[in-house]
Amino acid sequence: MSNFSLVSVIIPLYNRESVILETLQSVSRQSLPEFDCIIVDDGSTDNTITIVKQYISQDSRFRLIHRNRLPKGANTCRNMGLKEAEAEYVVFLDSDDILSDNFLESQLNALNSSEADAMISRIIEFKHDISLGKERNHDFEINLAGYLERKCSWLTSAVFWKKEAIVGVGGFDEGIMKWQDWLLNVKALAKGIIFLQNKECNMYYRSSWDEHQVSNSLNRDEFNYDKYYQTRILALRYLSGLEEKKYLLNHFNVSLIKNVSSTRFRANILVILCLHSHSIKPLFEYFR
Repeated sequence: MSNFSLVSVIIPLYNRESVILETLQSVSRQSLPEFDCIIVDDGSTDNTITIVKQYISQDSRFRLIHRNRLPKGANTCRNMGLKEAEAEYVVFLDSDDILSDNFLESQLNALNSSEADAMISRIIEFKHDISLGKERNHDFEINLAGYLERKCSWLTSAVFWKKEAIVGVGGFDEGIMKWQDWLLNVKALAKGIIFLQNKECNMYYRSSWDEHQVSNSLNRDEFNYDKYYQTRILALRYLSGLEEKKYLLNHFNVSLIKNVSSTRFRANILVILCLHSHSIKPLFEYFR
């Protein structure tokens, strides 16, 4: 990597031939030129790699690497990119999202003028036409209790991180395929990472569903309770002994546990819920 890079933009990639060019172009247009972009392919089988190779051949700031270890998935790709990154700051950009031209520069200036570890941009949600996008609500206070109570939320692509901060929380959990950003934010907030908001730049979130989202073959209309409770159980480990744990227990709707596919996993969830709530009340609610 050239020594002029201040920011590493990390893009996990899988079968995005229809949108990846627009994403890469938004990175190229940045008003801050001192960046490098690490694209980590997760085993694309369409024309994505041909498009990427052709594009990055024109700009030495971009490079493509391939996932060379298990498990498959966006989280592994993100962690591989993080390990490759040498810049002081990192952004994890999803391969169908788009950055405003001033994103990196504005986020860098905002972060350096604060005591924060990570800066969250405005999020504009769109389907096909950016000009028709709508801004997500950003009028919230950021803290762990509020996050667990669903009073505040944000998306992975909108965050500009100090690399030492994201490394310090251990990066992304590679064993999960859903709610990975939610779990990362819980870990970070539990460790005291400071997030602030910057309303001077935009991340454009493409909300239209694509069957080729990174390594995800789930039907979006089918809520996956197994993976939902898996991430909540993992989160309890990071909140052990914290007052905020009580807010997380509200995520364990006992009546919905019956939708978990495995009988053994349902039993494990109930045991964990009873242990952390110091009550057997969940058992009575489940069997009534």
